[in-house]
Amino acid sequence: MRKRAIYALMTLIVMSLGLASRKWGMYLPDFISIYSGDTLWAMMVYFGLRFLWPDAKRKYTAIGACFFSFEIECSQLYL
Repeated sequence: MRKRAIYALMTLIVMSLGLASRKWGMYLPDFISIYSGDTLWAMMVYFGLRFLWPDAKRKYTAIGACFFSFEIECSQLYL
């Protein structure tokens, strides 16, 4: 139960950072403001998967998060 609470908290922190990067992105360097949203979104997916399956191996969770993020990015090409 403690692991889930930590991953839920991390997910909320990353979501807050993502929203902050959009609101105050103009104060960040260009490279960071351009890619921070996608990076933080992928981190949120990872922490969300860790929340759902806290006892899974980190390697498999990371592969799942990368695959899910990759599929979302590819699906945006068709929309």
